[in-house]
Amino acid sequence: MNRFEQRMHRRLQNPEIAAGFREMAAERALLQSLEEIREQQHITKEELAARMGKHREAVSRLLNASDANPTLETLMELLMALGITAEITLRPATEGEEPIKVARVG
Repeated sequence: MNRFEQRMHRRLQNPEIAAGFREMAAERALLQSLEEIREQQHITKEELAARMGKHREAVSRLLNASDANPTLETLMELLMALGITAEITLRPATEGEEPIKVARVG
């Protein structure tokens, strides 16, 4: 384990830091998956922005910023602009399981 991993492991022992880390990781995983779908569909950021009624810069920040924090409304606009749907299943968590898991079908 390198020094970065050691420091990260030590800091993640703090429940507040661990919760924030998990939240950020889930958001990034979701947005990264949506960015990959955009690329697979050969949709430019300009085209996606036009479909969403937003500026290209706003869409670029949404998909690439490390601190992106989209609203549910923005996520719905993004899904509709990509012509895809998201399915959310609520169930009891198993111990140690992350609160959000992103899985792509197709």
